[in-house]
Formats: sequence, structure tokens, C-alpha cells
Amino acid sequence: MGFWKPDRWGAMLFPGLLALFLGAPGSAQVKSDKTIKVAVNLVLVNATVDGPDGRAVTDLKAEDFTVTEDTTEQELAIFRPTTSPFHLALLIDVSASTVSKIELLRAAAIRFFDQLSPDDQIAVVEVGDSAKLVEGFTSDRARLAAAVKRVGNTPSSTTRLYDSIIYALDDLLKDVKDRKALVILTDACDNGSQANYHRMNVSVYKNDAVIYALLVDTADDQLRVLQDNLEWASCVSLVLCADTRVSEPLIKRVAHRLVERLPKSCRVSLYQNQYRRKLINILPCELSREKINLAIEESKPFCDSVLRFRERSPTPDSQYLSVAIVDSLDAAQDRFPVELQKTIPVLLVKNLSDVEIDHEISKVVRAIPANADEVGQDLPGVYRVLRDILVRASQSTGGSSFNLAALEQADEYYTQVARELRTIYSLGYYSKDPSPLFRSVRVKVRQPGYAVKARRAYLPK
Repeated sequence: MGFWKPDRWGAMLFPGLLALFLGAPGSAQVKSDKTIKVAVNLVLVNATVDGPDGRAVTDLKAEDFTVTEDTTEQELAIFRPTTSPFHLALLIDVSASTVSKIELLRAAAIRFFDQLSPDDQIAVVEVGDSAKLVEGFTSDRARLAAAVKRVGNTPSSTTRLYDSIIYALDDLLKDVKDRKALVILTDACDNGSQANYHRMNVSVYKNDAVIYALLVDTADDQLRVLQDNLEWASCVSLVLCADTRVSEPLIKRVAHRLVERLPKSCRVSLYQNQYRRKLINILPCELSREKINLAIEESKPFCDSVLRFRERSPTPDSQYLSVAIVDSLDAAQDRFPVELQKTIPVLLVKNLSDVEIDHEISKVVRAIPANADEVGQDLPGVYRVLRDILVRASQSTGGSSFNLAALEQADEYYTQVARELRTIYSLGYYSKDPSPLFRSVRVKVRQPGYAVKARRAYLPK
């Protein structure tokens, strides 16, 4: 993607060398014609420590730790014990598969707040068609409870999960100086984000928030939704438009042949030209091949002036696969509604042989959604991939991920997150490496027998 340009290397190297020369972390100033502010890269690492007995250790001091960046041991400049307050952003996925149990989720979130430190500042973000900030950072539990009750009240058709995570890290938590945490309750299925998971990972590695992912298994719910709606998702909208009445038989013949090739589970919605830039829906999504073929025979693809004063019917729904069967591109451009001209594929059948027509029909058939059983077979693999994305993101920050078999387990795993948050140390140092590249980070406890879970790498901001 190219995050850095070669001409920026000088701008990065000079501040780093100047900071080394002055020997002072933070920002330094040199007086000349202009005042130059030099920012030194502060790196924060969250870590939890288990003792030889496997229990969390919460009473360590700064001198008990060593932090290594790549191969160089770092001098700790900041140490925050496990009792330091957090700024925590709670992201709640309100997709169709989770919003059905929204009352359960609200109650679990409120109990989660009560398990956190009274000094912790909490924000609530709803993940749906956008990242919606329901409540900004506050320690007021009454305000938070009221905010949670507003979550899920607006229906959402998409789940912009990756966009929401980026928003929480890059905007909501960006200027927070205290320790930061991001807790996400989701089924891991992103739908509609402008950013992909690679862009999300850039934000994860650039920010110092510890991430906890509560991953709900909604595969069965998704499959039921798929089965209930596949008949509509696999509805093909045919638009018949002839430039002359002589071409009508050809248009109808191609429409019949296309219908013959469609999967048996596929429905057909039929539109015909009504008047200039107006269509009429003469058959809603229909499964019966007998009714579909009868409607094709009775259709009037040629623009019939007798119908010119009829009210305009809705155009094909964008969620369906649509295809126009025409004998002339001029007819399509002149007679299709403007909103369809750039989106609907056109099957131009005039002067095509039967073999060529069959080839074009094959292209349409390949675009038809598969049946529910075939799609359902792929769901487990798809879910594993999507969940692994968030598992790796949480692990890279020193956080954890939890697999929930059902939403009813949200309460239990919120408790685990709250318990772990009370065991996190925050360690900070000023990196002397001016490069913009990834750096590995390793945290150890000087005493033998201690196990550390911490941030593994970061990307300079």
C-alpha cells in the first residue's frame, strides 16, 4: 500500500538524531529562525505476568522487568502498576445474529461495568452501519447503563466491524494518556467496511491499546437466515426491452432459454419496457417455471405507447441479480431509467448466433448465488478465517480472545476480561530507532519461572 515515501526518510532521521544529541526524551527545541519541535517515539507495552504457580502476579516493580526492542534492551521511562485506571472502549456488534438477544447483551454489559475499577473511564460504541459513539468516556455507571439501553434500537443492514475498530483506536483512544483497552463483542463477521483487515491491523500495531475479543459463534443463526432468505437473494430480475416490435420474439426466446438454465431454486422477477425510461414489473419473484414462461409470452418488450400514462413501477432491487435482454444498446440507453444504466448488465442478443447466446447466458447463470446447503458447507471455514483475524489482533497487543458458543456466555467472559484487566502492567520507553519499520518487542521478568504475556511488535506512529 505504500505507507511511507522515500522523501520522508530525512524528516524521520533528523529528529531522531537530534533527540540523541540532546539526550532528553519527550520534545526538544532548538532556537534559530524557526522553532523546531522534535517528538520522540514513546512506546507503551501492556503485560500480564503469571508466577511459577500459574497465578497472576500483581505486585511487581519497574526494576523487575526488562524490555527489549529487536535486540536492544530499553530503559524504562514509564511504569504503571496494575492498579492504574483504564480508558476502555466497549464495542457491541448489533448485527442481525446478535441483536435478537439485545436485552441479554445489555444486562451483561452493565454487569461488566460494575466489575471494573470505579476510576476506569468507559465509552460505548455500537457496531452496525457505522461506528456509532453511544456514550463518550465516563465513569458514571448510571450514564453508561442508560447508554447501553440505547444500543441496538436502530436496525442495521451492515456490520462495519473493521471500520469501527479503526475508529476506536485512531480517533476515540488516540489522545488518551492513561492505559487503554478495547473490548469487542462480535461474531467477527465484517460486512460493509471501507477498510479491510490489513488496514485494521495497521491501526492495531500503531496503537498501544490492549484488545480483548469476545467471539460469538453465530454460524447456525447465519445459516438459518441464509436458508430463510436465499430464495430472495437468488431472485433474478429480467428486464426485456426491444427496439422494434419485430424483435420481440427474439427477446422472449432468449428469456425462455435463460430461465431453462437457471437453478431450480432460483426465482425470476420480470420487467418490461413501459415507456421512455419507465419500466413495469409484470411478475414479482416467482418460482414456478410455468408461470414465469407464461409471463414472458404475455410480456411486451417493445415500448407500447398505450402504456405511456401508467404510473411508474419500482425498478429492480439492487440486492438481486439483474440482467437486461435487449436488441439494441440505443434502446437500453434511451428507455432504461437513468439509475439502472450504469449498474445493470446488458445481454445484447441481436445478430448473435445460438452458440453465442448460450455463452452469454452461461455468464449470467454462473453469477447466481448457490443453494443454502452449498453455502452452509463453507460457513465453518469462513468463520475460522474471520475469527482468526481478531484472535491474532488481540494476541499481538497482549490481550486475549474468548470463544463463546452462545451469547448467553457473554456474562461469564466479561468477568474474565475484567479480572485480567486488573492484572495488567504498562511499561513505557523512548525508542531510539528512527526507522518507520516494524519492531519486535519482548518483555521479561528478571526472576526465573515467570511467564509474561505482552505486546509482541509495534509499528511507529
